[in-house]
Amino acid sequence: MKRIRRRHKKEGIDANRLYLAILASVLIAIIYGFFPTKPRVVEVTSDANPPLARSLSNETEEPNKKAVVQPILTPSTDATTAEKPERFIRIVDAQDIDRMLKTASSERQSQANTRSDLWPCVYDHQLKVIWEIKKNDGGWQDKEFTYSWYFPVQADSSNAAAVPAKVLLKQGRQDAGQCSYIHCDTDSYIQKLNQKSVCGVNNWRLPTEQELRSLDHPTAYFPDIDTQYFPHTMSGAYWSITESQGNQRLALVVDFSNNIGYQVEKRLPQFVRGVADVTSP
Repeated sequence: MKRIRRRHKKEGIDANRLYLAILASVLIAIIYGFFPTKPRVVEVTSDANPPLARSLSNETEEPNKKAVVQPILTPSTDATTAEKPERFIRIVDAQDIDRMLKTASSERQSQANTRSDLWPCVYDHQLKVIWEIKKNDGGWQDKEFTYSWYFPVQADSSNAAAVPAKVLLKQGRQDAGQCSYIHCDTDSYIQKLNQKSVCGVNNWRLPTEQELRSLDHPTAYFPDIDTQYFPHTMSGAYWSITESQGNQRLALVVDFSNNIGYQVEKRLPQFVRGVADVTSP
């Protein structure tokens, strides 16, 4: 009996100790919960960046140890940074190109907005070409006029009957569009641009399909082009000089509703925009 009582007494002491340990743990948790430690804040600055602060409440304070913080990089605002020219620049003639490239973008925009006749051409800094800007005045450059694809093949005029039929197919159809003042085909239109020396140049030509496709706008549709620089653009097909590889009666057009290129018969009327090569920075 004595042995049994001693064992029960010992077990009671161990249980009391366990209860006291649990109670102490609860009290410590309550104390630290009501009295949290204040986080340490480190501020790091650099010559080119604004101050940066970071909480170090979960880190152990160590003497003579400097906190390392990654500074936030900000874009440079150095006024001496050269301005990158945008792709398109509005011009009155080819002599404008060098001057406008040296003019600030905001000034170029202001000058363009004050011109009563808008601007007759746009310089393409990427392709190094000048693009014709269509008009909305009923004149020979009117945006709504259409033209058949036609470029005559050089042949002996005294023996026109000797020109092979396949050559006649290749040169296209003359004067089969809808326009005024000139024959409504691509050859007549390009000749007119050169005769008038539009924008001071006389080497106008029909653009390639790739040149036309490069005018694609990433978000605009109907028309699919930057109308800030190319106003009066129709949402329709524009002729390129690029011909079909498999069929001489076809040439490629680019539809400016959605910038899709496809092949059509040269006799069909489409829109036209001229382009001229230039030598410029």
